[in-house]
Amino acid sequence: MTYVKVSLPKIKTGAGAPVPKEPNVIVMRAADVASMPTRIGVEAQGNITLKEGKTALAIYLTPRSIARMDSTDGDPQDEMAGWIATVSGNRPGDDKHTAAWLQEDLNEGHILITKECGDAEGTRLHGTPCNPLYFAVEGQDNNEGKMSTLTWTQGQRTRNKTMHYTGEIPTLADAPSEGSSGSGGI
Repeated sequence: MTYVKVSLPKIKTGAGAPVPKEPNVIVMRAADVASMPTRIGVEAQGNITLKEGKTALAIYLTPRSIARMDSTDGDPQDEMAGWIATVSGNRPGDDKHTAAWLQEDLNEGHILITKECGDAEGTRLHGTPCNPLYFAVEGQDNNEGKMSTLTWTQGQRTRNKTMHYTGEIPTLADAPSEGSSGSGGI
């Protein structure tokens, strides 16, 4: 869909109010992606497909902690301005499966899908195989709580804003079985 210039009136009352997010953020290693949907403006047309035998992860984050941001960066005077996507949220607890995944995927590029509850318009696709997001983690274990704050940020700015995604969710990895060790490849 080619961009068509339109005026931007007030959409509706409360349009800027926060919308609850679905707690499971879908995370894929960029290296596991076989093909991406076609970008048409800010819309993704089609599905993400993963390479044979690869799966995505559903990572639970506390819904009210999930933040999705597109920030501009660079000097517009030099036509160097672009977008940087960031997704962050809190994962409660400090289980061995999360620790194993954090160890295994440190420095791996990721592509994320985030959703709003009950709103097909609120699904977003963050990152691409050529410009994935990388996470930083800050662990907390004190008298106030035990959790990890995960923040994924795009590796470099891009001219493209985060896409609106209407495609299918890739196949997800199974949940850990009771008593599993949590070590090894995730």
